[in-house]
Amino acid sequence: MDGYTTSSTRQPGPPQAPEGCLTKAIRLPVQLIALIVVVPLRLLWDALVYCCRGLYRWVLTPLGHALRWLFTIFVVVPLRALGTALAWLFRYLVWVPLRWIYQVLLTPVGHGLRWLCHYLVVVPAVAFYRYVLTPVGHAVLWVARGIWAVVTFVVRYTIVVPLTALWRYVLGPVLGAIWSVLVWAWTVAGRISRFVWMCVSTLFRWVFVIPVAWLWRHVLRPPLVAFRDHLWRPVARAVRQALRGVRRALFGAPSAPPGGGPVPAQRTPGQPDPGQPAPVPVPHGAAYPHGGHPRYPYPGPGHPAPYQQPPAAGPYPPAAGGHQPGPGQPPAPQPGPYPQPGPGQTPYPGPYQQPAQQPQAGYVNPYQQAPQQHPAPYPAPRQSDPRAPRGSGSGD
Repeated sequence: MDGYTTSSTRQPGPPQAPEGCLTKAIRLPVQLIALIVVVPLRLLWDALVYCCRGLYRWVLTPLGHALRWLFTIFVVVPLRALGTALAWLFRYLVWVPLRWIYQVLLTPVGHGLRWLCHYLVVVPAVAFYRYVLTPVGHAVLWVARGIWAVVTFVVRYTIVVPLTALWRYVLGPVLGAIWSVLVWAWTVAGRISRFVWMCVSTLFRWVFVIPVAWLWRHVLRPPLVAFRDHLWRPVARAVRQALRGVRRALFGAPSAPPGGGPVPAQRTPGQPDPGQPAPVPVPHGAAYPHGGHPRYPYPGPGHPAPYQQPPAAGPYPPAAGGHQPGPGQPPAPQPGPYPQPGPGQTPYPGPYQQPAQQPQAGYVNPYQQAPQQHPAPYPAPRQSDPRAPRGSGSGD
């Protein structure tokens, strides 16, 4: 079952007589001509069906929902409220007074008129119908029946019977054969149309979609990404800096904050602070003396931090005694509300000074690993054999 009406889906009828050679010889050319004519029409029909289906689903249905909502909000609801008000006014201004008039005035008058009409009009009319009109009507009906029987006999045997014979023995077989040929041609055209559209879609995919996707992925996208990262963003950053300089030259530096502190310097995101020196890296083997994981290089008790940044001159006062730590040295403890480390404790390298606890005697940390030398964070590129054929090794 492919959704088309075929001869196999119809109910089996009475057995038909075998066809002659002349019928078969005429049917084959008619089938070929019908197939040639119907296939383009079927292709156009399928395209029109798909377009109308998409138009109905994606355009007319949302538009109809929106119109229905607007009609409900702006027409139905006001009309409903207006109808309710008019119904209330009609009930208490028209219906109630009319009902009172009907019950009090019109009902007695109507009863009197009904009695007079019954005895002055109905009784004489019934007698006239029963004793005068009924016999005359029966005679007219008998004559009309005779005339109808004669006309029916004449029309039956002069018009109906010849037309029935013509349809049964001439027009019916011919039109049935033509209809069968058209149904067969429509079914075959549908299958051909499905195959043609499948081939067209596959050809479009391999000829247009896949080359365009490959062109975008391997030809257009890399230079566009390089243009964005190496030309557009640096130029935009330089333009922003130039505009900032022009704004400062025209309107002056930003005003001081309410607290009276120094004005923070404007710098581009990603640019290091000119007041802070660059961090001093530590060799990779010495960065993890505590045996930690290279992804979590936090120092343990009694070990220095892997990276130390010397504090720059700023609003913080120097340490007691006028000592200023140099590059690569831990910062001096600052006086404040936090407790200072005692003897045998190492200060935590951060803005808040917290004492580091010493492990107890005989205590073994189950999560601490043995010290080991970690490899480089990025492996060295593999050197492929130049004599090997291209694409046979190195996994590139």
